Amino acid sequence: MSIEGNRDRYFKAVSALPLAELRDDKRRPGRVALCMMLGSAVLAACNGDDSNGYAADPPPPNTILALASNVELASTVAPNGDSNPYFITTPPSSFTGINAGAKTVLQPGDLLISDFSSASGANNGTSIMRYTPATGQISLFYREHIGSGPVGGAISGMGTLWIANFQQGYSNSADGATTGDGNIVVTNANGDDFPEDAGIIDDRSGVTFDPEANAFAGPWGQVFAVKAGTTTPYFFTTNTDQGAGTIQRQEFKPGQFSTETVVTIGEAQTGTNAFDPTGPQGMAYDSVNDILYVSDAASNQILAFANATTTQSISHGTVVYEGLPLNAPIGLTLNPLNGDLITVNQLDNNMVEIDPNLSGSAGSQFPGVGTLVGVRTLDSTPVDAIAGTGSALFGVLATKDAQGNLTVYYTDSNTNSLNVLK
Repeated sequence: MSIEGNRDRYFKAVSALPLAELRDDKRRPGRVALCMMLGSAVLAACNGDDSNGYAADPPPPNTILALASNVELASTVAPNGDSNPYFITTPPSSFTGINAGAKTVLQPGDLLISDFSSASGANNGTSIMRYTPATGQISLFYREHIGSGPVGGAISGMGTLWIANFQQGYSNSADGATTGDGNIVVTNANGDDFPEDAGIIDDRSGVTFDPEANAFAGPWGQVFAVKAGTTTPYFFTTNTDQGAGTIQRQEFKPGQFSTETVVTIGEAQTGTNAFDPTGPQGMAYDSVNDILYVSDAASNQILAFANATTTQSISHGTVVYEGLPLNAPIGLTLNPLNGDLITVNQLDNNMVEIDPNLSGSAGSQFPGVGTLVGVRTLDSTPVDAIAGTGSALFGVLATKDAQGNLTVYYTDSNTNSLNVLK
């Protein structure tokens, strides 16, 4: 459709609404989103000016549309040449910092970023980088010796980092020549292997435990969950291997992997594109309402799983949002200021914010009708879905700065950089 056609379509839509509704703050996010979807050439007409009688709408506060600055913070290339940043994670608010010997290592507010690819470009990177916002310095935090292709990560209240390695066919030096469908590796807050069994949680080798039917098959998403008002931690992960799109809750005694119980709470669609598996990949947890959110790149959906820390049943989840402007959503995070979901698309390098529209008191059932808040293009590189070139976005993390303002970090694999919207 031509620009003129888009403009006509917009004005036909808005002319049917009372002026009070057009100026109602509750409608502004939707209006801004509609304007953005129509294209930059008609933004002036959407926002209005003195010539058409409409006052320009400010962007919704505390959303990605209101963040004026987009800054590259640091290169994520590791000392050994590993590149292609994927996950980004930070310790939970309960983490107060760990001193290891004479040096202070992981601290509140630090960011950990994984490099998925090696210097040769193969998908067997082993490096986890640490960025310190206070100093702007980035350095090597951990180098894997078991597993490769780190795609997901989460940090517990103890400061331990849990790494999901999707890569198949790795060599497990702790168990001979065993190969498997990826694994999970756990490190201490000082960047060393976790003591028990060298921190390996492996579905095939038997080094720690074998969850049988719940075996890992291309683990990807990772998130720790502590429901508000409780102290019991749960660890969630997704499996993205073909035919094994599952969402798992792991229940364990801290530091005792061998006593772990795995409960599969959800199933989701999986598939492949030219350059990656697709399926349930990004994860975010709402501790107040005990809802686990999962982005599924295969079905182009964001799903919600209610009563995440207690349910024993397998669910397909409730669809929060489906279809465009989602375009293979992969990374997922919660906006800490309003509870919105922020995701990044693999196939167009856009960031999308969605209001999940929770209703009722804490713990109420999820209604399943999300509202688009807005879209931001973070990397203008065209994405070729067939050749797999140009895709940049994988990791995203929303936080608050010291003044309580929204800050959104993201990784860009085209530039091998950590970036921030603020």
